[in-house]
Amino acid sequence: ALQLDTYNRLGHAYQALGHEEHHLRSAEATYNASLRMDTEQPDILFQLARVLVRLERRDEALPLYRRALQLSPQDSGIRVELAATYTQAGRPEAAEALLREGLELTPDPQGQAQMHYELGRLAFADGRRSGALTAFQAAYGLDSTLSVAIRFGARVLADLGQTDEALVLYTRLQDRHPDDATHRVGAGIVLSGIGRLDEAEAAFLAAQLQLFGWN
Repeated sequence: ALQLDTYNRLGHAYQALGHEEHHLRSAEATYNASLRMDTEQPDILFQLARVLVRLERRDEALPLYRRALQLSPQDSGIRVELAATYTQAGRPEAAEALLREGLELTPDPQGQAQMHYELGRLAFADGRRSGALTAFQAAYGLDSTLSVAIRFGARVLADLGQTDEALVLYTRLQDRHPDDATHRVGAGIVLSGIGRLDEAEAAFLAAQLQLFGWN
């Protein structure tokens, strides 16, 4: 058990240094050594899959992700990353099916929120704006701290012409993240699109001042 733990810790350390390829290859070798001692380690299968994705060996990563999820079906982190890998491999339908299955299996509200968010992104990429909005709203309804879902929700609301609701969300984001100018820019774009030009200009100027410290 001590040797196994040592391999795992060493693999994590090499992976953390993964900005250089040789460290990723060392992580791969170390995780493989650990799995030779015990093949039923969902977290190590997951970590090895992540390393292989970073090494651009997605086809080798996919079965590891699937095995990790089979061993730990309620793990939303594994499920979300496997779905993302399916999407990158040009299989969005498989990603969507995996995420919808996860909503039935995962009791954790934050995990469910993340899966709703990912479903929203898939719908958004596919041009299904109403479906995307429903998913984003479900995501931030479950986890009010998931600002990325709120931001996407605001964008979709604006696209659908629901500008008042979009501005409410941008205001929420500005209150929550006062140092992030992108939310003021988003609000400015919405305001400009509906002809509230003075308010749009004020939003853009405030964002400019935040970003550059001048006006």
